[in-house]
Amino acid sequence: MRGILYPLHVGMLGLGVVGGGVYRILTERAETVAARMDRPVHIARILVRDPAKPRAVTVPSGLLTADPWQLLD
Repeated sequence: MRGILYPLHVGMLGLGVVGGGVYRILTERAETVAARMDRPVHIARILVRDPAKPRAVTVPSGLLTADPWQLLD
């Protein structure tokens, strides 16, 4: 019998080509990633230089921050 599986909270550094790809995989294939990690994955915050900058991936604005301390919290 398993205990409660707490989500793995992820803080990302950047949302360029690599970060955008990682974000896309973690969101579009969330069920597959959760099965492999044996727990759900939750993107908590993404650190970027300019949260207002247009991006190749659509991200909820509440996830983006330019403050590194918000990422660490």
